[in-house]
Amino acid sequence: MLFEPGVVTCNVTLSPGDGRPDDDAAAACRALDPRRTVVLIPVASVHDATVRGAQYANLLRPSFIEGIFFVSEDEQWRQVAEEWVDRKLDLRLAIVDAPFRDITTPLLREIRRYTSRGDTTVTVVLPEFVVRRWWQHLLHGQTGLFIKRLLLFEPHVVVASVPYRV
Repeated sequence: MLFEPGVVTCNVTLSPGDGRPDDDAAAACRALDPRRTVVLIPVASVHDATVRGAQYANLLRPSFIEGIFFVSEDEQWRQVAEEWVDRKLDLRLAIVDAPFRDITTPLLREIRRYTSRGDTTVTVVLPEFVVRRWWQHLLHGQTGLFIKRLLLFEPHVVVASVPYRV
């Protein structure tokens, strides 16, 4: 579906209960009907795909939207912050420390900061490049796949892939 224009694909975790069949239906309803919704957009750099992801995030009309840039080098965040402002993205941009370029712990910490309330669903919007040639997949999309795998079974989390054709 990533190759279809105008399509956004989502992974929705529906079973935050203890796995009993009676609990699954109730858990699914709670997961789909949160009182509070938060959208987080992981940002590697600011480009057209990031802007498209931010536009999609606004369409969801969440309680809160935030771009997250995981910084591993001290001065790296300045350029991203300047580009964020230059693109006139009217969203908050959080700068989160990610030592050694490992985003696992910082991303889960940011997500669980909201989902720990119990009444909040977090949608992680992944702006992704869609490339034409098979070998270009080696250059683009690895972080997106990593994040999808990381969050596949995370309760109260929806992962939305927003494709951008290169």
